[in-house]
Amino acid sequence: MLHPIQTLINSFENKPTISGKEIKVKLHELSQKIESGLDKSSLVVVNGTGKTITVDEIKPHDVIYTSMLGGIPHYLLVHKIVEDKVFCLMFTSTHKDYLILHEVKNDRMFKGNYITNTYFSITLSEAKKCFVRCYEDKKESNIVFRKLTTYYKNLFC
Repeated sequence: MLHPIQTLINSFENKPTISGKEIKVKLHELSQKIESGLDKSSLVVVNGTGKTITVDEIKPHDVIYTSMLGGIPHYLLVHKIVEDKVFCLMFTSTHKDYLILHEVKNDRMFKGNYITNTYFSITLSEAKKCFVRCYEDKKESNIVFRKLTTYYKNLFC
């Protein structure tokens, strides 16, 4: 175990009660100690449970993982790239009829989850930093894109 973490644990063992303020201060100190012990190339950025890599190009059918809706990270399926904007659909595990566009059947990672009718746009540079992988079944994602087009045509026409 890292020495700063062990020191923090030991300091808490000696106190019967600890205030939230004390914990916040201690965790901030711990964070600074750990970061000061790492060089710039060693810093690790954690995005929930998703692992992302930086790529040079984003294409339709790519899956990215980034913070949306108040800073909550979500997986997104890239639909279109227009100039410097990437338009995406969000994956969810929650079934809400008014949000669901398609239930995923042919992708190992997302099988049993849903793609929502919620359309997001992010910058191309941000999308390049948040790449996870390509969607496994392009036929299924093309079906999703057709459903999306039909949904919005019916909604606005």
